Amino acid sequence: MVSRGRVFTSHISIRFVKYKDTTPNTRYTLIQMKGKRMTKKIISYVVLLCVLLVFPACTVTPPKYPTSNYLRIINNQFAKTEYGTIHYIKKGEGKDTIILVHGGCSWLYSFHCNIDPLAEKFTVFAFDFPGSGYSTYTEKMKFNFDGYAKALLAFMDSQNIKSAHLAGDCWGGRWALYFAIDYPERVKSIIVANSPVYSKYEIAGIDLLKIPILGEMALFLVNESSIREHLEKCYYHKDMVTKENVREFAAPLFVKDSLNVQLKTIRKTRLSELTSRLHELKRPVLIVWSRNDGFYDIKCAYELKRDIPNSELLIVEESGHNIYDDSYEKMNKIIANFCSKTAK
Repeated sequence: MVSRGRVFTSHISIRFVKYKDTTPNTRYTLIQMKGKRMTKKIISYVVLLCVLLVFPACTVTPPKYPTSNYLRIINNQFAKTEYGTIHYIKKGEGKDTIILVHGGCSWLYSFHCNIDPLAEKFTVFAFDFPGSGYSTYTEKMKFNFDGYAKALLAFMDSQNIKSAHLAGDCWGGRWALYFAIDYPERVKSIIVANSPVYSKYEIAGIDLLKIPILGEMALFLVNESSIREHLEKCYYHKDMVTKENVREFAAPLFVKDSLNVQLKTIRKTRLSELTSRLHELKRPVLIVWSRNDGFYDIKCAYELKRDIPNSELLIVEESGHNIYDDSYEKMNKIIANFCSKTAK
């Protein structure tokens, strides 16, 4: 049986031809389109639309922010490595060395409340990974676990650091753990704070950033207002979300293609590469988690404690995700005590 119908729409003649097959429960519709010229025009418009969406996302530079005021008051330095020129701070002359490892979309400013207090007893380094903060990167830098581990190793070599305690914030905790697995001889202990390592606890919607074009377009939503909104979720003590704090976190995000680096990291990170190897950790690990972390479920902390041998877990009350400055006095004591205990 055959039934026919025709619809005309904007110079396009569309004929619907419906066939009823003799095979039970089998029906299908064939759509025949006339008007080849108009069809070509539609294809051209679609291609043009894609270009308009992709080209700005890939080439337009986001609005620039003023230079960080923090940079003007610190004795920052730069170390040239094969993975990039690394921006860093060094404070203190203690026997033991602590390296502070920042997280994603962040830089060494994350530790502005920790560096000086810890430097009273330790030699403290805070640095920006290649492509983050004010560090540049080369083609050798790969934004996956292995790439970040090699970048940290190169930085340690540039400073003649034989071994150190690693204190990581959020994603920085992931990278510190992976580094300790690959280079245990270079690590004395690891402190991870609010560091999600299981995919089931990732922030809702992060997978959308892995979609081509959509992820690039999302970068245009990053501005001072969105950064302030994000920081308000990061702090338990809301009075710490000041105009100056927002400015400092925002400033380096608009240096060259820093935001694109964060996108590359999200797309190239395979958490299973870390979780499948947690049992290999040989150094003491302290897991610190904020009771009031607004992003990551505290269940992640308990699973980390279960999966990492020779680990301890400490839950900090009245603290948000940015625990290193939201609860800086507590964190400074926690870091100093754990590093002193594990210094050998």
